[in-house]
Amino acid sequence: MSGRKWYEWLLTITYVAMVVVCVYLNLFTGQAEGIANIIVNATMFVIVLIVFLGCDRSAFFPTNRMNADLKRVTLRIRQDAQNSSNFLWEQYRATGESLFTDALLQERYGDFLREMDRIANSGKAYIRCSTEDFINEDLTDDVMHRNLLNQVPGALTGLGILGTFVGLSMGLQGFATGSTAEITNSIAPLMSGIKVAFHTSIYGMVFSLVYSFVYKASMEAVYVQLDEFLTAFNTYVVGDSYNDNESKMRETIQ
Repeated sequence: MSGRKWYEWLLTITYVAMVVVCVYLNLFTGQAEGIANIIVNATMFVIVLIVFLGCDRSAFFPTNRMNADLKRVTLRIRQDAQNSSNFLWEQYRATGESLFTDALLQERYGDFLREMDRIANSGKAYIRCSTEDFINEDLTDDVMHRNLLNQVPGALTGLGILGTFVGLSMGLQGFATGSTAEITNSIAPLMSGIKVAFHTSIYGMVFSLVYSFVYKASMEAVYVQLDEFLTAFNTYVVGDSYNDNESKMRETIQ
């Protein structure tokens, strides 16, 4: 997808690398695996692919889009501030245009403007809402589906552990405890199941570790950009000094 960050490509690279490793271990090591073992590995990779695609489409892509819009607006504010000796609030209100192109940011910024108008019309000049009341980390968390994505690393690790038990179960199922010949003949399927158990555990841990890094890097990027936008907006559009006076007036009233 367009707009992906470099660290998000790690998910694709890791997935392809693990598929190559899996194919090599199962087909090109001179130790042909049973169809059941191949099905277990294939099922795991299909599930992981679905999870990664879902995260990319439903979380990382909209978050990157929001991040890019925040970055664009922040740059515009700083550029406009260089060409103006006054705060930019009246200039932006006079044009009537929305600063954002992202639909959700447009909606929240519109809510902020309507609240500012409502307070202005109320005649209570000492009351003022903050941009951060509408555009904040809670908004980015909702876009990223943070509560849901927090479960993914554990789910990937759990998927690897599940594969471990499935592999061990498959190996023990064909293990015989009768004569020496029967035990000898059952060692091969047992070892085959143990290999599946270890391989799926490794895949699960690798996917979980890489995903955790990508997820945290994506969160950090949008949080930093959000903070830069709020700093620029409060400094050059509405003015930090106004916000300080507002706080002092509220303290006086209380």
